Amino acid sequence: MSRLAIMALLATVMSAGVSGSTLTGASDNSLDNFSDTAPDHAPENSSENAVDGLLKQWRAEAQRPFSASAGAAAWTRQFQGRSCADCHTDVVSAWGRHEKTGKRIEPLAPSVNPERLTEVAKINKWLRRNCKWTYSRECTVQEKGDILLWLREQ
Repeated sequence: MSRLAIMALLATVMSAGVSGSTLTGASDNSLDNFSDTAPDHAPENSSENAVDGLLKQWRAEAQRPFSASAGAAAWTRQFQGRSCADCHTDVVSAWGRHEKTGKRIEPLAPSVNPERLTEVAKINKWLRRNCKWTYSRECTVQEKGDILLWLREQ
């Protein structure tokens, strides 16, 4: 739910009252601290905001603008016999399976799995871990940005 929708709902509840419930500490000025502008950090329930925040953060370090087509190419690029698609499949809206452990991997596509790409810490953790597994090194900012931009569109 957007910040504006929450503010509108809270204002409606406060002005109309809700039978059988009380809101303690609420006053007519309780919405003064809310803003309809984007927060400085990504909310944990929004893949678009989490991804946008990371892309914005990495943009200054990137060699060129991020590219979804470069992300798609990186996804299937083989490096010493491995690629991202080996475990996550070419179709990120499908379930994958880890090549070594056999563990099932939920779809990465936010369109199918809305909980994916919603937390900055998890995105960073899994990019670091999976880049080391796939490429035997951490991904560059450019690679991470390209892949993340492509994943967000899936």
